[in-house]
Amino acid sequence: METLKKHQVLLLFTLLALSFFAYFPAVTANFASLDDIYILASTNNVSKFNVSTIFNIFTADHLGLYHPLVTLSFAVERLLFGMIPAFYHVDNMLLHLFNTVLVFLIFARLTKSFAVTYIISFLFAIHPVHVEVVAWISARKDTLYSVFYLLAFLLYIKTYDGKKTKTLIFLSSLCFILSCFSKAMAITLPLVLILTDYFQNRLSKKNIRFYLPYFIISAVFIAVGIWSHYRQDMHTTFVFLTLAKNIINAHFHVLFYMYKFILPVNLYCMYHPFYNASAMPPLHILISPAIVYALIFAALLSLKKTKKIFFGFLFFLIVLLPSSGILPMGIAPVADRYVYLAFTGLFFIAAEGAVRLYSGSNKFFKIILIFFAVVLGAALVYLSFNRSLDWQKERFGPPNGQPGSQLLSGNMSDVVKSMEFDKRNEFMKTLAMQRNRES
Repeated sequence: METLKKHQVLLLFTLLALSFFAYFPAVTANFASLDDIYILASTNNVSKFNVSTIFNIFTADHLGLYHPLVTLSFAVERLLFGMIPAFYHVDNMLLHLFNTVLVFLIFARLTKSFAVTYIISFLFAIHPVHVEVVAWISARKDTLYSVFYLLAFLLYIKTYDGKKTKTLIFLSSLCFILSCFSKAMAITLPLVLILTDYFQNRLSKKNIRFYLPYFIISAVFIAVGIWSHYRQDMHTTFVFLTLAKNIINAHFHVLFYMYKFILPVNLYCMYHPFYNASAMPPLHILISPAIVYALIFAALLSLKKTKKIFFGFLFFLIVLLPSSGILPMGIAPVADRYVYLAFTGLFFIAAEGAVRLYSGSNKFFKIILIFFAVVLGAALVYLSFNRSLDWQKERFGPPNGQPGSQLLSGNMSDVVKSMEFDKRNEFMKTLAMQRNRES
């Protein structure tokens, strides 16, 4: 894509402004009682930075999750700003806006089309499913890992210019390490790079030497992630007994996310389990693998005409894989934050389809499409703004009386046990006492 024109630059600034408006209620929110205070309690002992402090941060996990760079970011914020929630929310917002810019730069290179790139960036910036990541301070893992993931991706595709290849690969690998230090979900990058090379007709045996450092890094962090989360279960058969059911569930999760991509309403921080975990999966869960594989087969058939559908759908599946539920890393079987980057593949398909439909239409139908696009864009901004208000008012789950409302009511014993609320409350008390002393 050539140098941006003035009206294109204006459109980009308009997009960033709309994104800030859509998430503004979240910026004015307090710490979420759901998890924020406990997450920040992990920085209680960080009163100053030295080698010992940083070493302790990078050699400890948090509730079985290894994300030291996130803990480090919270520690820095706490030293600079204390316990003022607005600063933490603004930082999440800035990270999301930066991610939006990175998405734009990446797909500008891959598509060479401003229209396609802008639609992808708009959907990434505004889609209501992304509100959770921006509004929830504890979701810093997703915004932060995405920054380094996208930077690593961008640096890699810059090697297509044939200049400073070794330097770019080194810097890209370094960003990949930082991404993995932020969230283990980053381990998918090597597969995404191979998929991108295939999409750009650059896949060759000589590229193996470029992939090797990414796969080594990925293997290391896969081992660290599994050890951090499952080391207490290694002496049991729990993981193996539940793996088959988890694989079936993962297929249904893919379909669930695709539904939320198309119709982003009734979004909750904690969704109700789809069925009793101790019971046999219902029919609609059991048939979900057949539907998913039918969609993959359709994507393969589309290769006869274009690689775009295949690339977008495989991008979605690959990035989602670590959080699909095959090896659960948290209490939530599905969560909006899990598709923060993965949805980019579906955004790409939607953007390419919209631009192709527009370019093949007559003048009258083009006007109708523009009108529809404006209405759809306004609807997404409205939904995201309202979802941000939900976070501001701490409406995390379904209203009382709707499926899943018990997750956030008094009848939540199973969830309480799995989240170890007794242990969390001790941290909350400690943090509250320290906050009172600071004030």
